[in-house]
Amino acid sequence: METNNTKNTNNRKAHDCDKQQPNSIDLTQKLMKHFQYLQKKYHIKEIAIHEIQMPKNNKHKPIVEFVAVFKKPIDLLTLVNLEMYLSRTLHIRAKVTTKKALELYYQKYKSEKPLPTSS
Repeated sequence: METNNTKNTNNRKAHDCDKQQPNSIDLTQKLMKHFQYLQKKYHIKEIAIHEIQMPKNNKHKPIVEFVAVFKKPIDLLTLVNLEMYLSRTLHIRAKVTTKKALELYYQKYKSEKPLPTSS
């Protein structure tokens, strides 16, 4: 006879094995359902999926990186709260960066000289 703890553990293991990489179209549709709330609560002007990563071991939720444009400057706490909200509602591990931060990163990356190759 199995106890409730054993059943829950077995269900969790079966569920972990069934995880697949989330579809960006599905995530976008779910995101659009919450967009008005995101605009009101977090002052989001635009938000887009930048990258989806699946962990090597299927024990963790997929990591989805978002790029956001805000109507007004936000603080770090708001950004963290936004990540937590997206993680809960979309059942993922959300990471959010601003478009400006991403642009600065790529400008720095492009300005660096490439490493010399050995011939």
